[in-house]
Amino acid sequence: TPGLGRSEGNYNWPVMRLADVYLMYAEAINEVNNGPDAKAIDLINQIRHRGNLPPLKADKTATKEAFFSALEQERIIELLGEGYRGFDLRRWRAIERVWCPPYDNNGVWRTDTYGANMDRYFQNQNELYYQRCYIFRIPPGERDRNPNLTQNTPWL
Repeated sequence: TPGLGRSEGNYNWPVMRLADVYLMYAEAINEVNNGPDAKAIDLINQIRHRGNLPPLKADKTATKEAFFSALEQERIIELLGEGYRGFDLRRWRAIERVWCPPYDNNGVWRTDTYGANMDRYFQNQNELYYQRCYIFRIPPGERDRNPNLTQNTPWL
């Protein structure tokens, strides 16, 4: 079948959305300037305007923390289902804040209706589990090719 599993044609596949670029830029401005400036606020408001939402209220732009909270909410809403959330949480070092802090070495199991253990989930995981959420493992094949590479600490 023509086109099946191929990239023939002239369709321009979206690689990065403009809204994501605006949100990253606003986040960077907020971090560098220790708070939002007019440009960062305008970037968020452009996204909100496109979605027929009102501009951010003054209390959402008053401090670095308030603006970051508003920006985090915008990223959740604007990029829902696009696979960004996990990377955002890693970048912000916010996994514990969102998924609860580590508990003990056993963690908590999700159970089925009969009380049998099904699988673990993020809430109440141990500290090592959280450390591994923030940094990826270097694949063994890469370490085999280059013996000078050392494994990232949580994966030792």
